[in-house]
Amino acid sequence: MVRTIDSTAVNLALDRLGRLLQYPDDDLPVAVREARALIGSIVPAADEELAAFELFVKDHNRDDWRQIYTDAFDLDPLFKIYIGYHLFGETYKRSHFLVKLNEHYADHGYDCAPELPDHLATVLRFLPSCDHETFREGLIMEGIVPSIKQMLGKSPASGPQENSAARPSKPQSLQDAIRAAQSAFYRPDDIQASWHPEAFGQGVATKGLQSADNVDGLPPNLYPTEDDEFDRSACGPCPLAGGSMADDLGMQLKGVPEHEKERDMRKEEVRKGEEERQSHPYAHVLRALERVVDTLRTPAVP
Repeated sequence: MVRTIDSTAVNLALDRLGRLLQYPDDDLPVAVREARALIGSIVPAADEELAAFELFVKDHNRDDWRQIYTDAFDLDPLFKIYIGYHLFGETYKRSHFLVKLNEHYADHGYDCAPELPDHLATVLRFLPSCDHETFREGLIMEGIVPSIKQMLGKSPASGPQENSAARPSKPQSLQDAIRAAQSAFYRPDDIQASWHPEAFGQGVATKGLQSADNVDGLPPNLYPTEDDEFDRSACGPCPLAGGSMADDLGMQLKGVPEHEKERDMRKEEVRKGEEERQSHPYAHVLRALERVVDTLRTPAVP
């Protein structure tokens, strides 16, 4: 037995968290208090994250909130707040996803303006008004969950897993649509699938040259094939064997350790960036959201 997703309290909690993920206004402190009052009684672990976020709100003003919000969700590609971006990237499949979301919003009289339909806050605030259980479940489990995990730098497969025995036997429309689109997104197209890299270099000719009867008036036997042996002596002295070019090459080789140092520095910058993302004020809201959603995925005691 698993918890159902039509829990009024949990859906209201998702709505409150969606309010916190909107562009900040003067009512943010009130929104945080309301979220904690509701969520603290049902998901204590989520309330701990919101307590940390509330400290940030109290210690800063509206301009600070907005600057930090923009720096995170608009400028950091890994922190994008659009779930369609995390599911499909900037492809036509995301556009199709937006159209489908808009159709469901319209059916329920929900207006997502001025945000895009796949804005995380917009999606969360829609859930309490959505009376289509299958669509709501698919949107949460196949849309929101993997997006949160990517934003927090986790594998989409990590965290509590849904009881497979309790999953519906019939395919769910939104779940199937997302999975099919993702599968198509990562499948090579016809051109990629038919492409065979060729080796370009001494002693090897491309298949195109090998099959050509005559190219630019030259007989095909002038083009080397895979069976031909490369006669190095016939090419004369190598320009890299001496002189300034050899000196330049020597300097490049001496610089290899420096390149390795730069690579290590870049790795360190990435690591620090990940740490900063984990400690970001809005990461607390995302982790609180993750805790709330996990209550929907954790098996309940019969």
